[in-house]
Amino acid sequence: MGFDFTVAIVPNNTSLEREMNYIKSALLYADKVTLISPLAYMFNRLTDKGNNLNERTVIKLIEQILPLAKLNDTSFYEETYPVIKEFSDIIHSKRYKSIPYVKKLEIQRQLRSFTMEVFEVMFSLVGEQHGNELQTLINKGQVEIEKFNHSLGDLDLCVKDYCDLLTKSIQSSYPLFDTQSNDLMKAAVDSRIVNLSSIDKQKITHASLTDNYIQKLPSFSEASMDELIDIKNELSKPLTRFRGKMLEYSESIQSMPWDTDFESECELLYNKEVVPALLEIEESTKDGSFIKNLGRKFLTDEGVWKSTGGLVVSIAAGGVISAFNNAISSDTAMLVTGGAYAATKIASAYEEYTANKREIERKDLYFYYKAGRLLDK
Repeated sequence: MGFDFTVAIVPNNTSLEREMNYIKSALLYADKVTLISPLAYMFNRLTDKGNNLNERTVIKLIEQILPLAKLNDTSFYEETYPVIKEFSDIIHSKRYKSIPYVKKLEIQRQLRSFTMEVFEVMFSLVGEQHGNELQTLINKGQVEIEKFNHSLGDLDLCVKDYCDLLTKSIQSSYPLFDTQSNDLMKAAVDSRIVNLSSIDKQKITHASLTDNYIQKLPSFSEASMDELIDIKNELSKPLTRFRGKMLEYSESIQSMPWDTDFESECELLYNKEVVPALLEIEESTKDGSFIKNLGRKFLTDEGVWKSTGGLVVSIAAGGVISAFNNAISSDTAMLVTGGAYAATKIASAYEEYTANKREIERKDLYFYYKAGRLLDK
């Protein structure tokens, strides 16, 4: 299973905005994200241009999407439905095989043309930006869409598909449910339709607690998918420690995500454990400043500043800190300036700095701290 998350969203309109918001927090933390959303599934299937090679597939997909089109544009639905019904009757009839090849080509041409029209309508419905983002994530293998056997037009059967997928997600991943999905799962648990083991409960709690905390990161809502993926890649090692800490935190949460006390428990734990840990990392980072400590070490050794041509005094005064910080990245500028004694001092200070930096990066919440700093730039 690894750290695979499943995000489950009950659509409340024709936009993919909610799906993408949940995916963002999951992608920063999880190895892989699976999405349960009838809206996203239909969008993904309908906008797959390879579908227009098969007449029956195209008809089925169009029939699935028509209920959404009706919500957005009744006249479009009323004009479209009779045409699609006629096409469907012809294609599924025995006599379709006997239709001349030229006529079949004409039907295929008209279906391709109509598919492109629906393609454009679908992008308009879900939001072009969100649609493009989701397609990109799917193409890159970052997100996988769960399959539905029935469309929103068959509500009872579509809801059954949804409930089955929710239950399946608990067994195979860390499930992150939206409010309506949580309510649905609560009803299933209360009615003993679904029996959750202690491990199942912990996985559900872990996913929701993680989402709760990641949503608190500075400027998280403004971050793009690419930024979040880059941050996760850059902080892959600290992420491993952060996951361990989040698992530990989730064990102390007594409520389930659908309980009224869940948000309060998350907040109390955040203030008790996370905030002090972030402050400690912040202070450690300040105390571990290479330039600050280097200046302190040199200035406590009388006469050293003369052998370095006053360079350290300038650093301590802050006048060239920015330039020095850039130059010191190669470790050569200062070494050739200060002579053998200065080089020894610098090497010692830099070794102490890097050791302190490694110690900070080994802290359990360093991923969370650093991700917040990167997002806030």
